[in-house]
Amino acid sequence: MGLEAPIANAASPEPVAPASPSPIAEAPSVSTPLSEPLFSEALRSEYNGIDLAGRSDDQRSGDDPEAIAQALFGAQEAMEGNYRESSEAEIGNERSVVIFTQENLPDDSVQAIRTRLEFFRVDGPWQLEWAGEQYRCQEGRGQQDWGKALCS
Repeated sequence: MGLEAPIANAASPEPVAPASPSPIAEAPSVSTPLSEPLFSEALRSEYNGIDLAGRSDDQRSGDDPEAIAQALFGAQEAMEGNYRESSEAEIGNERSVVIFTQENLPDDSVQAIRTRLEFFRVDGPWQLEWAGEQYRCQEGRGQQDWGKALCS
């Protein structure tokens, strides 16, 4: 999977997106291609940044960005109810993005958390460069779509 830019259509000056990606799958820990642009400061501004200073270099680096996301942000023990995790990834040669989603959380205010993780590498393992979170709230506890506002 490469980091191709949108393809311009000769008949239209507007960029045309590549073939539509798969939606987030229903099964736990499923990986599908990303449906959004890879890198953009505007995208980062839509997430609450996560302080990675408390994470060791060993936790923030490795051979598989999705495995790093799972290890850092996945459930460390069995969760009750219909909890599920999924990930979308775009893995390039030097830059990668993983969107790691946790849904049906056993929390009375937060229904789901979506974490964006941006990685880079130069002749070695992947390094987590940046991470941020968005939230979807339980009914009556805040936004029902993804946003960076904390649920009440």
